[in-house]
Amino acid sequence: MLILNSAYSSRQYPFIYNLYFHSFTPESIRWYLKKGRVSDAMNVLRKVAKVNGKEMPDAALKLPNDEKKERLGDFRDLFSSAKMAHKTLLSWLMW
Repeated sequence: MLILNSAYSSRQYPFIYNLYFHSFTPESIRWYLKKGRVSDAMNVLRKVAKVNGKEMPDAALKLPNDEKKERLGDFRDLFSSAKMAHKTLLSWLMW
């Protein structure tokens, strides 16, 4: 019964579930490295290695050269063109 209630609640109140599970899900290693947060990336990898029963190598983490030049997107990109704004607003409306 608890599983059925949980499934029903997750459909009715997805925002609450997102807030709850967001605290357990780390960002990607690539995102941490793009933001310059190398220590956070190493902490996540240490946790992954611990869960997998492996040792964490002492090699330094770095992005490939082509990744450093890549521009990060932001909210304005959702409305950069009329077609993109249309798709963005439609997906928001349908969700």
